[in-house]
Amino acid sequence: DDGVLLRSGVHVSFAGAPNVGKSSLFNRVVRSPRSIVTEHAGTTRDVVRETVRIGGVPMVLEDTAGLRAGRVDPVEAIGIERSRESHRNADVVLYVLDASDMQAYQRVQELQSTEARSVVAVLNKCDLLPNDERDAMLASNGAGAQAAARLLEQRGVLREASVKAVAVSAQTGAGLETLLDALVQTVKERRLALQNDALVAINQRHLEALVRAREAVTAFQSNVRAEEPPEILAADLRDAVMALDEISGKQITEEILDVIFSRFCIGK
Repeated sequence: DDGVLLRSGVHVSFAGAPNVGKSSLFNRVVRSPRSIVTEHAGTTRDVVRETVRIGGVPMVLEDTAGLRAGRVDPVEAIGIERSRESHRNADVVLYVLDASDMQAYQRVQELQSTEARSVVAVLNKCDLLPNDERDAMLASNGAGAQAAARLLEQRGVLREASVKAVAVSAQTGAGLETLLDALVQTVKERRLALQNDALVAINQRHLEALVRAREAVTAFQSNVRAEEPPEILAADLRDAVMALDEISGKQITEEILDVIFSRFCIGK
């Protein structure tokens, strides 16, 4: 829930194919060379974890092995499975793409299969794009995100409406602050969704409790007219009070119950 999210830190998982710059971007964000970076695909074999605070929000960032289909060696296969586990357990997935690689855009459809609640599509290596495209996607005031989203659409990629798109360059650091802002905003939206879910659940429980209380009061009135024994009337009142107790959050003490029951000479 929202409290757990704040206490344990927001779980953010870096995802994507090999050699899209996940580890370089991870190192940029944590401001430390935590992950090994080479030109060889599959360098990252295990989950690399770092705890940071971004925008005042504690986060647990995880760099993961690149996802790719086909035959891989057993060690890399284990790394890929751990990657998928990280993505499944994440609050937010940063799905990193090589903005200069046309084939990479087709892989963004893997976003649809992630079980994370929130996804941000990160178009890395934007410094390799033509100047006009690069400048458009690095623009501020939300224009850059819109340009990045348009680029995904132009490449024929079907995006979920909830997926944000941000352009960065792990090589130069361009767009990094925009990415961090998008990440913090996504976390806030995630927290709000959790709070709303909790509110809906609470309201539903309150409604059910009110229905039970009304039924108990109706039964009490009916039993009074029927001149039922005090024990029956007291039981009806107790049911009503217990139902209302679920809404108020207060526990009914034995003293209160004694007062209620004594009026009907319970046990006397």
